[in-house]
Amino acid sequence: SAKNYYDALDIMRQVLEKKPQAKALMIGQADAKKHKRYIKQYIKAYRLQEKLIWQDYLPDISEYYKKAKVFLFTSIMEGWGLVLAESKLYGIPLVMMDLPYLELTKNQQGTIIIPPHNIQAGVQAISNILEDAHLYNQLSDEAYHSIIPFVEYNQKEACQNVFHSSLIDKKTVIDEEKNKALLFWETLVQNYREGKYRRDVLRKILRTIKLYQQLVLTLFHFNRKKNGQ
Repeated sequence: SAKNYYDALDIMRQVLEKKPQAKALMIGQADAKKHKRYIKQYIKAYRLQEKLIWQDYLPDISEYYKKAKVFLFTSIMEGWGLVLAESKLYGIPLVMMDLPYLELTKNQQGTIIIPPHNIQAGVQAISNILEDAHLYNQLSDEAYHSIIPFVEYNQKEACQNVFHSSLIDKKTVIDEEKNKALLFWETLVQNYREGKYRRDVLRKILRTIKLYQQLVLTLFHFNRKKNGQ
């Protein structure tokens, strides 16, 4: 599994062994039945039922974010990582395996990066945050402030600007005709053109319908007056 819950379980178990007063919560839907079975058997085998709680998919986990002291992210592959943005908004220090291409964590603010599959590094990072109030406060503050530029960024306007510039001069966006992304890009632009055209046509039709309705209503009132009604 790309979410790499195997390592997450090992890290949380060892943290709980070092910190008996701590509790760990793992939230997320397992990819397959075998994964669900593995998680349940793991928790049972190490007698962690009261310490390590696994919750399947939940639509709203805001209450859990509010209580969390550390967010452990063990994915070995990720496209964006919405939960990273969410955890940062709650000012939760992040411990994650190195994904250097992720835009949200490139500056490493509020984050402790560990090598992939390095269980001991993950255990140590979480322990340090739980034991050091100064480190926790520093990472919490960094986490929150690092997400603000993303929250304030106007994605809709940026996308519109890109598409508009492409309509004017495609070469300003893609210079190489043989670029592998060209087909994908031109499909997007074509869909945008067609969507914009259809929207304009639809608006004209709606305006025509409204004018027709007004005309019919006017004629109706005129005929009523003419007939003395």
